Amino acid sequence: MLMRMTQDTVLSRNINRLREAVGMSQALFGEQFGMSQSTASRKLHGQIPFSAAEIAECADYFGVSVNELYGKA
Repeated sequence: MLMRMTQDTVLSRNINRLREAVGMSQALFGEQFGMSQSTASRKLHGQIPFSAAEIAECADYFGVSVNELYGKA
């Protein structure tokens, strides 16, 4: 079965890759962005969407543009 890549899926995967690249745990990610580890995990795996504010905060924190988070750079 082929999984359709939605914008939210691409976004979650890219944020998760950036988090892993800097060696940040899900718990620390959650703490940094004001959410529990459980919520962070669900967002990073595309089960629940990131808010617009969280997307902007992630872009700023990781030093990338929002477009890059969406894979459009």
